[in-house]
Amino acid sequence: MLISVYLTTHNRLELLRRAVNSVLSQTYKEIELVIFDDGSTDGTQEYLLDLAKASHNIVYVRSEISVGACRGRNEAISRARGEFITGLDDDDYFTPTRIAEFVESKDILFSRNPAAFLFTDFLIERASGRVRRTLPDVVSLDMLKLSNFVGCQIFTETSRLRTVGGFDAAMPAWQDYELWFRLVEQFGLGRKISRDGTYVVDVESANHRISLGGASRYVSAYETFCEKHGRLFTHKDARLLKLNVFAYPQAHFPLSEVLASARYGVRAFTKYAEIYLKKKARLL
Repeated sequence: MLISVYLTTHNRLELLRRAVNSVLSQTYKEIELVIFDDGSTDGTQEYLLDLAKASHNIVYVRSEISVGACRGRNEAISRARGEFITGLDDDDYFTPTRIAEFVESKDILFSRNPAAFLFTDFLIERASGRVRRTLPDVVSLDMLKLSNFVGCQIFTETSRLRTVGGFDAAMPAWQDYELWFRLVEQFGLGRKISRDGTYVVDVESANHRISLGGASRYVSAYETFCEKHGRLFTHKDARLLKLNVFAYPQAHFPLSEVLASARYGVRAFTKYAEIYLKKKARLL
């Protein structure tokens, strides 16, 4: 049974090598890796052309100009031949048994209470070592109204990603989160299969720190998310979702937002106050 892995890359050759090697070294071998090169100019093209010639399970797609990660992922998904699919970012990598664990658990997608997709806990890699990010066992639509409790990658049927339209390139950020939301809305719950972290997020190699300019991108993503899915949100839901924006270290978070949250109940006010005080403590 063929499993597809989609990956987009742009001028991160050394990190890309590690990501690719983590797929090629999986214990489960029936994998095709579909790589979209988003206009790289750092030797990525030559590396991937050689790799595709040497390995039958590498599908290389290139755009001469950068079109963005979402369009790249959607193009890779359109080329995928596997019945099931998962993704990988070029600055992250898999542990060796990740695909095998998903394959062993794939029947959960078709059980009496079918899952929209499967996911696992993940590992955060820093210079000081790895820590595991523990996620809920089950993720519902109500939970996703509050935050992305899934992480950045899932495993599902390829046809399901195509049915919901793939990644929305109009989202300024939160593209993966917004796609998980649509999948759960249409196909059911998201289910965790393992407490082992089989996906490694390398926060040292990639610049995951949000800038002041970047903070406005997340505000825009929040607004777009609410416009797109507002029919499913109460005012309280929208208020709690907005906390995801304020949680970014450089995002401006005025006290007036905390006070305004009180109209939506104790839960909303408590969460707002908690994030506000944590941000204040980091500034002191």
